Amino acid sequence: MALDWLKILEWFKPRPSLYLAIFLASGVLLFAPEQIVRLLALDAIVSDHRAWIGALFLVSACLLLAQGSGWLFANTNSPLYRWWQTRRLHVFLEDLSSPEKAVLKKFVERDETTQYFEYQDGVVSGLVKKRILWRASDLAASFTTFAYNIQPWAREYLRKYPKLLQ
Repeated sequence: MALDWLKILEWFKPRPSLYLAIFLASGVLLFAPEQIVRLLALDAIVSDHRAWIGALFLVSACLLLAQGSGWLFANTNSPLYRWWQTRRLHVFLEDLSSPEKAVLKKFVERDETTQYFEYQDGVVSGLVKKRILWRASDLAASFTTFAYNIQPWAREYLRKYPKLLQ
């Protein structure tokens, strides 16, 4: 029976659960009372390798912090990311051009989430780039006409502040 090195390497693949396990284990070894470390028969290991255990604790803490920060700032499901994006994108709604207002007015006045526009419509493409609209389907409704949806946050904001579309 041969060793499957890929499976072994897979277990050591960097992931938050592994960082957390190393952080907790090294933290217990470093900060637990001496009686508990002695009870676990780990006192000799801790006294001989305290510097390495401390280094593992710091490195795993930094990796957990980096993973957590990455998730908070880059993951689209993160509440902080959504708050930041919504706040940033509200600025776009407050500085709309007249053609952009006309496109968005169709969504609000008709109380619809989907409208159909030509693929080459520059105004609609601009609103897609600003993440106010998104193309709802890759299949055309007719030759070059596609369905576009308004972002829920934009729809709510424009309903709340209809003067932005005047």
